[in-house]
Amino acid sequence: MYKKVTEQTVTQLERIVEGSIVRDPDLMEPYAHDEYALRDIWQSPEIVVRPKSDKQVAEILKLAYTEQIPVTARGSGTGLCGGCVPIHGGIVLSLENMDRIVEIDEKNRIAIVEPGVTLTQFAPEAATMGLFFSPRPGDESASFGGMVAANAGGSRALRYGVTRGCTMGLDVALSPPFGGIVPLGGKTAKNSSGYSLLHLMVGSEGTLGVITKQVMRLDPLPGITNTLIVPYENLQNAIETVPAILGGGIKPTALEFVQQDVITVAEKRQETKSHFYGGQAYLMIEIDSSTEEESDQAAEAMAGICEEHDCVDILLASKQQEEEVWAFRGALYESIKEHVIEILDIVVPPAEIARHVDAVQKISEKYDVWIPSYGHAGDGNVHSHLMKVRFKDGGMEEIEEQEWRAKLVRIRDEIHEDAKSRGGLVSGEHGIGLMKKKYLPMFCDPLRIQLMRGIKKEFDPKGILNPGKVFDME
Repeated sequence: MYKKVTEQTVTQLERIVEGSIVRDPDLMEPYAHDEYALRDIWQSPEIVVRPKSDKQVAEILKLAYTEQIPVTARGSGTGLCGGCVPIHGGIVLSLENMDRIVEIDEKNRIAIVEPGVTLTQFAPEAATMGLFFSPRPGDESASFGGMVAANAGGSRALRYGVTRGCTMGLDVALSPPFGGIVPLGGKTAKNSSGYSLLHLMVGSEGTLGVITKQVMRLDPLPGITNTLIVPYENLQNAIETVPAILGGGIKPTALEFVQQDVITVAEKRQETKSHFYGGQAYLMIEIDSSTEEESDQAAEAMAGICEEHDCVDILLASKQQEEEVWAFRGALYESIKEHVIEILDIVVPPAEIARHVDAVQKISEKYDVWIPSYGHAGDGNVHSHLMKVRFKDGGMEEIEEQEWRAKLVRIRDEIHEDAKSRGGLVSGEHGIGLMKKKYLPMFCDPLRIQLMRGIKKEFDPKGILNPGKVFDME
């Protein structure tokens, strides 16, 4: 179906990007994968091109269309489901050199950025104006292009929304026969002017076009934040508190859950004692407020709700403790990463979290594999981690590869089947990519899949844009 990159193609690409290409196999290795743990899906591209302008991106797509060469757009490569792996080789179109902060419009609270800008790069610039980009996907090296492509969320999505709600405008490079750059949306707060092609592009994972510029909503930095750590005897009690919190008139910025088994392992790995103690499950509640009085009232109200739902204790973190708590939460994945096979991204109705996690625990016991789960209690996003270890004699024991590979597919299938039975979905914020496309038809009506295939065919008739992701073309 696809053709190879020839020397003539290389010459043309060098001309387009003024020599900014990579062909050395060793230097191309980082572009062969994202953060998905298994090397099984790694695939080296035939060439990496690093454009610096939207015009160059458009010319690359035109050439690839003519030559019928697959193009995989790539941001920082922080994804977790193989979304930017060039499984058919071809061209990796790395947007790392398109990293300009074009404008931060303080009056309208809007930023215009290129797709290669990272959160690490952007946050200090915005903070000088008292602003911030609210989605917190968990990796500060994530790029804006990748966050829009996957519709990233994170812990602050409960109050501020996911990336789609923060995306006001995009410039998108299209494949022929359309070709060129299409501007979608802009700085206006409202837009009821025809079909929302803008929101179609958000979460499309580079399968419909390549984002070259973004207009993003910013929010004022909160004046005061409070963080509560609330231990419970079990996860059921913790999750039963969530509807009461959400219905209590004060919307938290973040409402996370985590269980003691992950805490214990993370403390040992980080060689630290955390502020999580006294329970088997915990809620982490973050509240943004404008004044000290408002902050105190909100924290008191939250504490009262938690006490009514049988919490064991409540820690209202000091400023220093608050920073330590969120740093510890952010490092949970790194603490267990060496043993992780895959992170699932299932989302269920919030009231179903405890029952879903309980089902995951039963599957864990059935297959004698540790499957820790934690995530976003406020919106039902559960991250269950499929692991290469089990607990034995008070410690962790490595499982032989032959054994965990034999169990992996059945474990994955059973967890997704439970999520479907609870009205859940396959992905809340990571996207489908390569690794979740098997499960998309399980959660989607066939007519919806048919419509998505039709949209893909219209935007990408030769199937050259990030092929093999979300679903396979017929």
